[in-house]
Amino acid sequence: MRSGSHLYTGVLFLALAAICWSTAGLFTRLIALDPWTILFWRGVFGALLTGACTLWLSGTDPAAILRFRRGHWSILFWMTVGTLAFIPALALTSVASVAIIYATTPLIVAGLSRIWLGERVRAVTVLAGLIATGGVAVMGSDRGAEISTAGLALAFAMAFSMAMTTVAFRKHPDAGCWPIGCLSNALTAALSAFLAHPFAVTPPDLVYLLLFGLVQMTLGLGLFAMGTRRLPAADAAVIGLIEAPLAPLWVWLALDETPSGGTMIGGALVLAAAAGHIVAGRERPAERSSSSGRRAMSS
Repeated sequence: MRSGSHLYTGVLFLALAAICWSTAGLFTRLIALDPWTILFWRGVFGALLTGACTLWLSGTDPAAILRFRRGHWSILFWMTVGTLAFIPALALTSVASVAIIYATTPLIVAGLSRIWLGERVRAVTVLAGLIATGGVAVMGSDRGAEISTAGLALAFAMAFSMAMTTVAFRKHPDAGCWPIGCLSNALTAALSAFLAHPFAVTPPDLVYLLLFGLVQMTLGLGLFAMGTRRLPAADAAVIGLIEAPLAPLWVWLALDETPSGGTMIGGALVLAAAAGHIVAGRERPAERSSSSGRRAMSS
């Protein structure tokens, strides 16, 4: 029973994290600033919010932000690389192209988790990842936006960094997401400052940027870290793909931009892949319980 509850809690946390992260496109559309200025202010607000969470949980001990173990620095590195690559990738190439490349994350995670963690990757996980990748490809099939080589390179860097972050959190379950998130956001702001125009923001922009930092870099990060501790890395990446069809949904609801037929069909495929994977995962605790019962009876 406990393992089943552990599994369902992990699925819930990762689904909520994907919902938080799916708002990136909406916030990017609402904020009329260049990518580096958005990264700078989102990093500033994200660092303040995750730093406050760290201090609250540590009993107002500032040293907790820098209390890392050796393996935790890899999470910080890959998280920062992925954060820096995401918004510039959206600016340089189509949203559909970025989403298609990002949809390959579960397949990258499957390989990394097998090599790095020795986790056995189930066939249903690989199948769900392939179906989801196909679904995202359908979402972008009827969009004729220009494709930038630099944008595609940044999108791949984001996907690979996200895969490494997922596996690293699984490798180091004791890593504190808030201290790592605080330093990652601070690094993002510091590196973006060289190309940003921080004083070009308006009061409405600051409100959206604060919400961006709260929803994406604080709530999303915390939920993601808690979810990856409860599920195999490849499974976690598949569930995270529900972010792709949700992103155009928020734009539709907030800005009244009707999704295309390809977006709706592809989104349905992604959701079906994630839902099928979750249903398949539900059978594992029951199967383990049943096999344990048979062993107990035979002994």
